[in-house]
Amino acid sequence: MEFLDFGDMPKMTPIIGKLPKLGTNKADILMFLLSGDQPTNKQMGNKLDCVSSAARICELRQDGWLIEAHKIPYRTEMGKDVYYCKYYIMNLQDVLTHPRVQQFIEWHRKRKQ
Repeated sequence: MEFLDFGDMPKMTPIIGKLPKLGTNKADILMFLLSGDQPTNKQMGNKLDCVSSAARICELRQDGWLIEAHKIPYRTEMGKDVYYCKYYIMNLQDVLTHPRVQQFIEWHRKRKQ
């Protein structure tokens, strides 16, 4: 039986989603995630002034971004057990090496100056 050696194969380019238009809540949330933060909906609402961040996360997922949510149990002041989510991009280090992502980050930073 013969085995194939895949050692010479080029590294696959990480899959990235569609990049959002600059100046939108989606772009701001994506930048937040690309910075390595794991924000909650409340944090995104406070820092980015985005009321419906969960909807924007859903749209980014539909655009092809691999965004995961880490559910954290929490007990409210009324004693109710609930969960809140911290969001993050899977394989972030690979995504950050993509030229289109690097260009998006640069454009976003220039726009914010």
